[in-house]
Amino acid sequence: MTPEFTNLEELRNLWQSCRDGHAAPLRSTIEARGLGQAQDHAFIVDCKTVDQARFRRAGGLVRDLMGMDVRGMKADAIFDPAFRNDCAAVLRAVVAGPATAELRLVSPGGPSVAELMARMILLPLRGSQGTIEWVLGALVTDGPIGRPPRRFGIVAQDLVAISGAIPAVPRQGIYDLPEVSEPPRQVGFAEPPAAFEGRKHDQSIRRRGHLRLIVSRD
Repeated sequence: MTPEFTNLEELRNLWQSCRDGHAAPLRSTIEARGLGQAQDHAFIVDCKTVDQARFRRAGGLVRDLMGMDVRGMKADAIFDPAFRNDCAAVLRAVVAGPATAELRLVSPGGPSVAELMARMILLPLRGSQGTIEWVLGALVTDGPIGRPPRRFGIVAQDLVAISGAIPAVPRQGIYDLPEVSEPPRQVGFAEPPAAFEGRKHDQSIRRRGHLRLIVSRD
């Protein structure tokens, strides 16, 4: 396990330890505990209005990828425009499920930058009223960032529904987990691989995974 991947697991373990039997921990509990060595990779997204989700905190890696402070920016800013609807769907599923998500990402290479692979986790957080309205995330990259901004496409994505816990207070206006059809399979980044043939207006991002729902009994 690489040190970068360890940062994802550290954050996931912190989130798990703060749940206290609930579907998701309170944001205040997470912040009181601190994010440890994962802080540079972590971010918090305000999802009170999911379709307008915005960064409220972001570590140094996200700033370096974008070449600027992202606080207040929409959370989909780090995604290629062709994948921003997919980003919104994943955030909506994390909040509505509730669920956890893990994404594998790619930023295409070009004349002056190499292709950059990344992995992201998204974990739901409760607000002070008990509703899930925040998302704790972390991002790690494999290789040098190169020249910013770097924006990503989604190669593969897994959702894990949280069950067997004290439910969060229901929210209005949040959709159920999306139903996603299984795409044709071919050699790709994920194991088992899934295909992405590219958007007609952007062939630079070649691969895309499917959304896989797993029910957790934790």
